[in-house]
Amino acid sequence: MAGETLLDLARRVEALEGPDREVDARLCHVFERRGIFIDWGDDCGRFKPEVVDRWGDPEWAEAGRHLGKGHVPYTASLDTSMALMAEKLPGWCLDTLGDDASGEIGKLKILGATAEVTDGMRGIQGQAGTRPLALLAAILKALATQESSDG
Repeated sequence: MAGETLLDLARRVEALEGPDREVDARLCHVFERRGIFIDWGDDCGRFKPEVVDRWGDPEWAEAGRHLGKGHVPYTASLDTSMALMAEKLPGWCLDTLGDDASGEIGKLKILGATAEVTDGMRGIQGQAGTRPLALLAAILKALATQESSDG
């Protein structure tokens, strides 16, 4: 994974207004994630780790996208992003997560969300249309930063 690729994905995530299965599929490919998305019937899908032999197969991923199965809900789930951070950014934690708003007190309009992740020495922010997207963008930026400092 090149740093530019992760930064491009972070910018793409920040431009989203809501969950996007094509971005989820791209991230699954980047992180070589294997699993099955379990739809519990509520708005916060959960991820059940299982080995799926055809996970990297674009036809299978495309079919799964249309069926509502076969993806990891990176762009929709805070839990999935937190698990990604624990796996890919050990020692990092979520510092802040909240809504961006504008207007008078009592008449605020939510404009999006901001998240900041930190390793204790640096903080990296993501801003997007929803909290899960903002957190995911911050994580992708942190991964890109870590790659550029490691490489």
